[in-house]
Amino acid sequence: MPSKGSSGDTVSRPGVASSFGDIIAAERGRWILWLPVLMGLGIGTYFALPVEPPLWIGVGTVAGLAVALWLTRRCDGPWIVCIGLTTVAISVWSAEIRTRVVAAPVLIDEIWPVSIQGRVVAIEGLQRGSRVTLDSLVIPRLATAAHPAQARISIPTPPPHLKPGDRIRVSAMLSPPPGPAAPGAHDFHRQFFFDGLGAVGFAVGTATVIAPRPADAGGSFALWLEILRQRINERILAVQPGASSVIAAAFMTGDRGPIPEDILAAMRDSGLAHLLAIYGESDALGIRCDNYGCIYRANGHVVAFVRDIAALSDDCGRADVVVSTVPVRRRCPSAKAVVDRFDLWRNGAHAIWLGEGPEDDIRIESANASRGDRPWVVRPDRITRGFSTGG
Repeated sequence: MPSKGSSGDTVSRPGVASSFGDIIAAERGRWILWLPVLMGLGIGTYFALPVEPPLWIGVGTVAGLAVALWLTRRCDGPWIVCIGLTTVAISVWSAEIRTRVVAAPVLIDEIWPVSIQGRVVAIEGLQRGSRVTLDSLVIPRLATAAHPAQARISIPTPPPHLKPGDRIRVSAMLSPPPGPAAPGAHDFHRQFFFDGLGAVGFAVGTATVIAPRPADAGGSFALWLEILRQRINERILAVQPGASSVIAAAFMTGDRGPIPEDILAAMRDSGLAHLLAIYGESDALGIRCDNYGCIYRANGHVVAFVRDIAALSDDCGRADVVVSTVPVRRRCPSAKAVVDRFDLWRNGAHAIWLGEGPEDDIRIESANASRGDRPWVVRPDRITRGFSTGG
């Protein structure tokens, strides 16, 4: 509302629009610095969506904002707003395109020891052995179209002088990439999806180099970079033996595998990580375990963790919640909630909230339920002959 000054003249108070325009004008020298912020906002918006948007929505939004940019080209305030919205929209659209570009088959279920062939594209040192990433895979038990683009395998005894570009054969167990450890936790499956990794596993025998990389062979820039990374590691370890060289190599190339366990323990003790392992009995925590599983009591509720089918006859009658690594289905009709092997397979990790008292509700949330219907979330309706297309 206008107000009158001492001379009787009407003085207009600045409105929200004019104040916003003043803020934009004051930031004129820093407009370019807002572009990364807006791009991050767009990418974050894409990953926060519960479902994968159709591609035409992104195309239409960007086209509409391009028209708005042209129409507002002579008005600084609206034009800058349109630039911001366009940047966000292009970022969302770019993230969606990237998802479609990297989509590749993903292993759904475990494959027991099978002879695998592949080309080494990355090598990471471990305390015992190495972890190698293979592409150009040949897996006898899968159709060619079902082969993951890449697989990461831990090899306890790798061949000597193994280098990127070598083609190896190894007998290994393969499994799908791990999902979140709990609802809302870091999504390793999504990370592996964008890294092109469709399977992880470990070797059960020695690996053999069946075709060394020729010295004059070409290759992609990524392969050349990995070879350079390995040479830097080898040079650091050769010039400066000891634990300090391993840490230096980790800072230089990111290869943290060979760091001695005592140093890793010191880093954990300093607050970088916290590990807790419980085995046997811990009455203070309300947990009792035997060869068949564990029983946990809290807030008047009983949770049974079953790892042997023989435990179901007793645990199903006394537990409010049954968590089982073996199929349960209808064997526990009296339990308030059941999470068995099939639930874990379909929906990933589960979180259980126990009410304050025995009469309070018990709530269970799965990791996949909080991840939405996205290409990197493996669901049963996407399964075809043991693999997912990732889209």
